[in-house]
Amino acid sequence: MESGLQELKFSRYNQKVELSGKLFLYNALTGGYASVDEEYRDNFDKCDFKKLDSMKELAELPNAIINQLMEGGFIIPKNFDEFNVIKSMHYRGRFGANKALTMTLIPTMNCNFRCPYCYEKDKKYPVKKMTTEVMDYSSCKKGRVKL
Repeated sequence: MESGLQELKFSRYNQKVELSGKLFLYNALTGGYASVDEEYRDNFDKCDFKKLDSMKELAELPNAIINQLMEGGFIIPKNFDEFNVIKSMHYRGRFGANKALTMTLIPTMNCNFRCPYCYEKDKKYPVKKMTTEVMDYSSCKKGRVKL
């Protein structure tokens, strides 16, 4: 499959995750998810998803595996622009025909995720919490709001 791989690249939205000694792949754009068989583990351990067009580690894999990786969006054609897909999804959600109202309820501003990339970490917010009554009312009325 080496010749066909020259026309492909890794998606920039791939992640490798190891859990309980098993390797899993996840693509954040497509939601693609795969567990890696032990016999192919070395190939994927060597893969550097940051080097988008470095496909040599996959050259020895059977065509069936390559096809599954393509179906999950882990490898894509070199000329495929993933950012355009994201923009399209954004605009479709924002300006599409679906006129549904979306509400996000924030029961507290007291975040404890401590994300390293967070730009809010140094800000101090009043420690207010949404009341249980408001949360219960909101969940009971879900799907019944009409404008």
